[in-house]
Parts: sequence; structure tokens; C-alpha cells
Amino acid sequence: MMHSSGVWEADLRHSGARMFDYVRVSADIGPLTNVQCETESLGCKCCRYWVSPAGQLFVIDYEGTHDFVLITETDPEYDHQFPWRNTDVVKNGCHGAVAPVSFTGALYLKPAAGWDKGQHFYTLYFDEGLCDSLRTGTRLSTR
Repeated sequence: MMHSSGVWEADLRHSGARMFDYVRVSADIGPLTNVQCETESLGCKCCRYWVSPAGQLFVIDYEGTHDFVLITETDPEYDHQFPWRNTDVVKNGCHGAVAPVSFTGALYLKPAAGWDKGQHFYTLYFDEGLCDSLRTGTRLSTR
């Protein structure tokens, strides 16, 4: 979902629970380099993205890397009181995939944690998945 800068700034004023995508930028963008950031510019599906040092956008896909395992009644960890807790998630040895994303537009970023009033947010502009410019701005007001 793409926003104009003004709309995105207004969205930042609200603190309700929302879904984000997560982005880590390895390209040099100042204080947010290699910091986990949130964005609402890429679909808000809780996906993970990475911007390479060369400025190319990638999606990181962890699908198929873990399995659900049922804990049996004979296992000492089995919970008789709450049977719905008797599952575990374990790595299965498969590795995730990293694929380039052909995104054209503005990618609005803010740190996933520790973002204070007045701190900068960043806008990366992409053309066919390659970052071609950067802009910073500050949050104008908060609730």
C-alpha cells in the first residue's frame, strides 16, 4: 500500500495495533543502516525485506523452514490441563529463499523499536527494485 508522505505522517500519529512489513537496509542511509525498520509501503503482510548495499530490494521467504510437531501424552512436556499447547515448532533443515522484488515507488521507513517524537523517518525511492534516492523527514506531531 503506497502513501503520499503527508498521509503516512498522519498514520504515524496513531498507536493502534497494525500490521507492518519489516525491512533491514544494508545500504548506507545513516542511523537506520542495518536497523530493523517497519514499513506500510509493501503490502503489510508481515513479510521481511532486505535492501542490499548496492540498493537492490529483496524479499526474504522463510516458508517451509519449520514444521509443527505434536507432543504426545507419553512425553514429559505434555500439558494435560491445556491440550492445545501440545505442539512445538522445530526447524526442519530447509533454508529460506531470497528473491529480488521489482518495486517502483516510495518506501517509507521508521525504526521498529525506540522511535521518539521528532526523530527522522526515511523515504527510499525505488525504480524497478533499485533504490535511486533517499529523503528524510521528521514527524510533525504526536498523540
